[in-house]
Amino acid sequence: MKLFATHFNKNGAMLKGAYRYHYPKNSLAVLPADITRQMITEGRGRIYPLSDLFDAARADKTRVAFTHLPQGIGDAVVFSAITEYLSTATITVHMNPYFWPLFKYFSHRKLFLKHFHEPIVNDFTFGSLMTKYRNLHRIPLEFAANEAGADNWIRAYFNRLGVEPTNDMCRPVLIPQKKTGSGILICHRASCQIRSSGIEDFYIPIRRTYPDARVYVHERNLTENDKNVLVAINADITIIPHSNDFDRFLKDLLAFDLIVSTDTAAIHFREGVGLPAVGVYGAFSTASRTQYYVHTHSFDVKTACPYFPCFKHETVKGELCRWAAERKEAGTWTNETIAPCQSGELFREQLTQELIDNQKQPKT
Repeated sequence: MKLFATHFNKNGAMLKGAYRYHYPKNSLAVLPADITRQMITEGRGRIYPLSDLFDAARADKTRVAFTHLPQGIGDAVVFSAITEYLSTATITVHMNPYFWPLFKYFSHRKLFLKHFHEPIVNDFTFGSLMTKYRNLHRIPLEFAANEAGADNWIRAYFNRLGVEPTNDMCRPVLIPQKKTGSGILICHRASCQIRSSGIEDFYIPIRRTYPDARVYVHERNLTENDKNVLVAINADITIIPHSNDFDRFLKDLLAFDLIVSTDTAAIHFREGVGLPAVGVYGAFSTASRTQYYVHTHSFDVKTACPYFPCFKHETVKGELCRWAAERKEAGTWTNETIAPCQSGELFREQLTQELIDNQKQPKT
């Protein structure tokens, strides 16, 4: 799959839906698909694959580069491995501003931030491409994690740059942090059903292993069923009030002795800053995500799922994993918010043992 950019051959200031950016004639920008279609229909622009315009970055020759990062927080965290590799380059990162607080944890000091749809340059022509921008390179990470499948996603990022990384390079590298509090944080829900569990599937194993620990969960991660379960089992748990402050969320990830997380940004952020966490992998394998991590402990679930690991990404909002969809149709699965491979007593027994094993591991 390719990422396309629109070249404006007419002024397109304040395009409806294009985030109120001024797009002067000869600006080049990645726009939403519907706006791109609008531009073509109105004859105000042409589209080009970015890979046809800019060479991929190389550590031995890249001094200025740009990239467009997807919405996944985890993807942005592991991008830190690439910035370490391109340590001398000036890099412009196009990403949703909501996630910009993450970059203060990057050690790379020459990062500049733009909205995902903000112009790459405002004076693009094929002449300037050969002169002014001949040394502007691109870091082409779009769809790399999706296309990697069972391969390690950070390795796939490096491969986009023509690099075969060492194992040590295949982990996020953020500015080391010290924990700011105590207790255990549960992150049992991902952005989709495919990688989510019920609250009881994390809480019960944690209580078995840490009977006296203070346990926390973000309100934003609780479904109505989760809330009912916590009441039913009389859970001793502190609920962190809902907040849309992403900077606050990152600070929360520093505030605990341990985080127990499904495949979410939490495991990758904790690895990057050098703090312990336990990661649960169902749809994806540990080999494809956390194989070379040194500060965190992850494991592959034991499951009867015939498609495990499925390496499935949610392509349509609310999409179910294949096993859940088949069981729903057969009337043997009713919870559309959690993955069957990450729920039930077998899973809880495994998570309990993994938590016990993690206690025995030497601390880095």
